[in-house]
Amino acid sequence: MDQQPQTYQQTYQAHYAQHFAIWSAYLGKHPRMLAFLRGANKALTWVFYPAYGLLLIAIACTSSHALLSLIFVPAAGFAFVSWHRRKHNAPRPAAACNLVPLIKREGEGESFPSRHLFSAATIATLWLCRLPLVAVLLWVCAIGLGACRVFGGVHFVRDVVAGALLGLICGLISCALVMLF
Repeated sequence: MDQQPQTYQQTYQAHYAQHFAIWSAYLGKHPRMLAFLRGANKALTWVFYPAYGLLLIAIACTSSHALLSLIFVPAAGFAFVSWHRRKHNAPRPAAACNLVPLIKREGEGESFPSRHLFSAATIATLWLCRLPLVAVLLWVCAIGLGACRVFGGVHFVRDVVAGALLGLICGLISCALVMLF
């Protein structure tokens, strides 16, 4: 009996499940590392809320038109990403690979692209308009957040990469509009 060839998606999910089993077993033996992963996921997520607020305040002091582009372009991008996630409803690693994620999350599906990474990358890129050094530091945080989401079993690598790329594009469009004003 011939075995059906696997699709790229099946091969990808099988590799992810194998790697997840390895790092999940490691973290299971090292509870402090598991606590660090979960704490880093929360902390890195929360870094971006005040970063965005501070940027909006700084830009509001200089130009109301620029402020509008920093609000409406990211909002449109966020709406697009949310719509795409609902429309395609890509499974999360827990459902696709039959595993228990290390980071708890409500609900299933809507994995692609990662909204966490979209938002983080957008905010990090928006800081290019004001202080490029802050943008670099926030990008480091965004990459760390993406790693937490993958290692935690919440997203596949493709989810966080797509979210980051869409966030980069959205942030660059917004910055370009800020430069016009």
